Amino acid sequence: MSVLLSSIDTEFAAHPVGALSNPPLSTLSAAICGLGGLGVMGLTRLLCEALLTRYPRVATTETRGIAQRRAPVCSWVRAGVHVDSALSPDGTVPLLVALEVGEALRAHKSLTVGGCCVMLDLALAPATRNQTPMATAAEVQAALEANGIRVVRVRVQDWLDERRRPDVLASSVAFGALCALLELPLASCEALIESRTPSSRIADNLAAFRWGAEQIDTPSLARFERSVEAARPAVTRSSAVRMPELALGAA
Repeated sequence: MSVLLSSIDTEFAAHPVGALSNPPLSTLSAAICGLGGLGVMGLTRLLCEALLTRYPRVATTETRGIAQRRAPVCSWVRAGVHVDSALSPDGTVPLLVALEVGEALRAHKSLTVGGCCVMLDLALAPATRNQTPMATAAEVQAALEANGIRVVRVRVQDWLDERRRPDVLASSVAFGALCALLELPLASCEALIESRTPSSRIADNLAAFRWGAEQIDTPSLARFERSVEAARPAVTRSSAVRMPELALGAA
């Protein structure tokens, strides 16, 4: 069955540079991928609003799937002083956020050489009955790193299972990890969650956000940008992640 996809271009309200809480950094481009029902769109909107505390302009393009059928869902975010489109000129991004391990494999070609993938360890089985996930988080991480991609792995599967919480909270875990990685003000980001979430779900989403933020232990954006630049001349990445034993090279 074919999946109807549509693109939505949104430019979030611009702030004068002088009104920002922090001086704007260089342009940031990111892609967010996941499956329908994991909250990719909600995460994208929260991230865009949070980025406005640092960048004067933020743009996003969303490609929507069918949530009920777990179709792939992707979005692109670009923030900076002079940003007219969510897509970079060459179509690649230095930062990929994957809410599910199989989607990290599917979307890895959008990364620049030496880019960073923030990957949740959530591995969902295909919609077909009696099927298992294509690969584990450890297998996908090893394949990506073998191809010159830096992987920041965020533990969420056990956290959700232990608390019997829905998979959609993975988006709040990812938001917490991103805010910590990019050094966005966590208190302001929590206030943003509270203002955008139904009252009955605020506590769960805040707990998920804090869990994600706690797992980022590296001095974030400055080191992230330096690591990407340092890796560019030294890393040659193949056009597809090679995992022949799992037959995932074309995923």
